[in-house]
Amino acid sequence: MATGAPSSFGAVTALRRVGRIVATIALLVVGPAAVVLVASGAASLVAVALAIALGSWLLWPELSRSHAVGVVVGATALAGVAGLIGFSAAYNLVTSHDLCGEDGGSFGDAWSIPAALVYLAGGAAAFTTPRRVLWGWPLAVLIGFAVLVGWAALFLRGGTCET
Repeated sequence: MATGAPSSFGAVTALRRVGRIVATIALLVVGPAAVVLVASGAASLVAVALAIALGSWLLWPELSRSHAVGVVVGATALAGVAGLIGFSAAYNLVTSHDLCGEDGGSFGDAWSIPAALVYLAGGAAAFTTPRRVLWGWPLAVLIGFAVLVGWAALFLRGGTCET
């Protein structure tokens, strides 16, 4: 007989969903920053390690903790490599084709809202399963840089790039 009172199971399920969303966003933001944060000191290294550990456990509680952390560390490394490749290619394309804008230094501004949204949407879709995050997150990084170059080609033509 149903009492109409909210069940604790429903509340726990809702909290897990919220935790997964927060973990995904945190990892999508901390992941690319890990290269810079790790080099900046021990406190930053602890913050990155905590984000990876807690985020991986929230995302995939069915995996063992070491397996979940390994997946996120591996995906972070692959996304980092994709970021280096994507940045190098985007920078080369933008500067060699004078897509920096009239002020000569708008390459950073070209990482626009559409590129960030594409990265976040693709990255969030990648974090749905442990296997998908290993190829989906690096792909989201590369597609984000492709949008950056496309955005620069559409709106930042002209001018010479000051590098």
